[in-house]
Amino acid sequence: MLRKTKNMAKFFLAHMPEGISARIRAALQPDQTVNWAMTDHQVDPVSWAKKHLSTPGLISDTRDETVFLDELGTQLLKLHRQEGRVAHPASELEKIRVRVAQGSNAKEIIKRAQQAVAKNFTVLGVGSYTFKGDVDWSTDLRGNVWLKAPYQEMRDKIYTDFPHNEYVIGDIKVPWDLNKHPHFFDLAMGYALTDDDKYAAAFKNQLESWWRQNPFYHNTCWMEPLIVAQRVISWVFSMRFLIHSVSIDGAFYISYLASLYNHMQFIKDHYELFDYSSNHLFGNLAGGLVAALAYEEFDISSSYRDQALDILGKQVDKQIYADGVQYEQSVSYERYVLEFFFAVMCAARYADISLPDKISDAAHRMTRFLMYITSPNGQANLISDADGAFVYKFDTLDINDYRPHMVLGACLFNDAELAFVGQGCWETACWLLGSDYPKVEPAEPKHTSKYFQDGGYVVMRSSWGNTASQLTFDCGNIGMGYTDDNLYGTHGNDDLLSITLSARGKQLLVDIGSGSYTGDVDLHDAFRCSQGHNTISLSAPFKESAAQVESHSVLGPAWSLSQRARPVKPRTFFSDDLDIAMAGHDGDRRFEGAPFHKRTIFYFKPDLWIILDTVEATKSLSAESQLSWLSPLTFHPDCKVQAHEKGFLAQIDDVFLRGTLSAFDNAIPEVMEVRADTETKRGFYALDYGKVVPATWLDYSMTIKLPSNSVWILQGADEKPKQPEVIPFIKEGQLCGFQVIISEYTYRILFPPGYTKEYLLGHSAPSTAGTIVLQLKEEKQQGFWALDHDLGKIEKMS
Repeated sequence: MLRKTKNMAKFFLAHMPEGISARIRAALQPDQTVNWAMTDHQVDPVSWAKKHLSTPGLISDTRDETVFLDELGTQLLKLHRQEGRVAHPASELEKIRVRVAQGSNAKEIIKRAQQAVAKNFTVLGVGSYTFKGDVDWSTDLRGNVWLKAPYQEMRDKIYTDFPHNEYVIGDIKVPWDLNKHPHFFDLAMGYALTDDDKYAAAFKNQLESWWRQNPFYHNTCWMEPLIVAQRVISWVFSMRFLIHSVSIDGAFYISYLASLYNHMQFIKDHYELFDYSSNHLFGNLAGGLVAALAYEEFDISSSYRDQALDILGKQVDKQIYADGVQYEQSVSYERYVLEFFFAVMCAARYADISLPDKISDAAHRMTRFLMYITSPNGQANLISDADGAFVYKFDTLDINDYRPHMVLGACLFNDAELAFVGQGCWETACWLLGSDYPKVEPAEPKHTSKYFQDGGYVVMRSSWGNTASQLTFDCGNIGMGYTDDNLYGTHGNDDLLSITLSARGKQLLVDIGSGSYTGDVDLHDAFRCSQGHNTISLSAPFKESAAQVESHSVLGPAWSLSQRARPVKPRTFFSDDLDIAMAGHDGDRRFEGAPFHKRTIFYFKPDLWIILDTVEATKSLSAESQLSWLSPLTFHPDCKVQAHEKGFLAQIDDVFLRGTLSAFDNAIPEVMEVRADTETKRGFYALDYGKVVPATWLDYSMTIKLPSNSVWILQGADEKPKQPEVIPFIKEGQLCGFQVIISEYTYRILFPPGYTKEYLLGHSAPSTAGTIVLQLKEEKQQGFWALDHDLGKIEKMS
């Protein structure tokens, strides 16, 4: 063991030179054209090493500061290359190299690493851009360069009337993401797979370029703690591999440690700790913890770790529900937050430190939530916002493929069901945990369908195979929930009672994702409004412009909402043959009569969904009162869609989905098909942030009087399904049920008079008391379900 005892500290300090090394200082802060004063923030490597490193006995007695720093860095490198908390041992690196080389993604990883060496970048949908000289770290990769100035000046100028000011020259997320240094992971993997020092040399050269251009507390890269924190994770995790390269010398390593230390102090001084903290705070904490756990030599590491873990534990209680849903109500951000948890857990494993149980328990719950809500082909259902952010990238799969997270979770939590759903996507686990992972024997999950009662998501699934069918039903709070004084919706879209649907393993009805934030405000609003999702939207009739955005809540600037749609707690029932979910919301209460929308989904497994929508006034109406009823549907871009008045026929490969719309109460739907309409911002789907592609968007609209009822019949099949027949049952002028006939099968749903009035007008659960569901084949009873008030007490009779 190379570490010397700390009782040599006095000898070390007695011989520490007083001066500042011009060469090392120049490597860190050479840009003298920037007008900024000497402050406590400036890095002086010698003084920093003297004051902040707690392992001083590693170097010989020398008065030459350059020699001192070189020797100190060299000895620390020698030590850290053997320290599991900092580096994968060289022997393990070779095992990882051999194993990953046997996989199918090694060539693609090396290709990405070569692009990083060539300074060729693609960030957030911006096309490939190659820098001929040094990377300009303030660019947006479109030829524009953001303001370069000290921290407070940057924030004052850019955030005043953001994003509508002269300093906002585009989407600020582009330079931010470039400055997270995500491509350093590619350089690290390229080096690990080839043992070629050019990848480490590129890492060193680009980092020195970054230091030259971005003094501490200057430019876009220092504006936000989240960006600073992610940069730390990129550096520390990449250095675990690159540290073995001869290109990483002692002087560079000391500069790297000094800058890393500054990053830690910046994060600690700027924790994004508010009444409604978000994913940003988890990122802040994770970045600081990863560095503190790796580099215990820093004098602040121990106290830093204790404070960060304390805050993290409190935020777990606040932000992570008991069912694993993170309270911002966005699937992509849930995955993003989980990656921060995984980064901390891996760093703790490297340091051989146990984390509090509540942290690992929360991460486990989150992973299992994502397991359920991910579609059968491994692709995420992009419910609510998505900004393309990731914490690490050790695979070549699409960012929306969550199977690697399942495998990593299986390893960390010894969860056989996660291993099953991960379908062998082991590369990330191997890179992070070691060459002999994963070790968990897969086992198929016991339950196919699940209601996440805190987050308000219902997942209905036929099985866990690749060709399974699945429907997700979003019926929870928008963002961080509703209170009269909280108008900030964060990353939850205004999409109450929206659905996504996969039939026989193919995604057909999709949530549209999120194409832009401040880069295109109109596009962001079109993506976050209720009319952009697979739910019902109401509006006053005779709208002046088709481009007007209609939404349940009233959209405010950025992520704010007013008159927020308030959900009613769903009722659910799951069985091998039939799943049922019912939910409602009052988001349209600003219209005359304060309409309430209730949606009930009957899922006859494996491939039939009957969706009943009821809209009823909760206050008095004038006789002539009318509303426009909109039922939009967005299809996956790979879908071929034929639309007609009664519905649609969609197809991907050899999988079909037929949708049949029956509107009762004498309302006749009209269909509008939109594909890539730049004026209304409709007809688009975001594969990822900034990657917006055309997709078929259908809007079935009609003018209605309240109460109003309609039903969608959705049929999945491997051949074109026949058109069903829908027959309503009317008693005393009220709808009391309906019958659906599909070939030799008849599905009969009967409910008692007053069914639509059964819910309590506050925010109590809608009732299903007295409802009867029958499945018949040639008039012979196949299934019979009698529903009482609590769906949990449904009685099935045969």
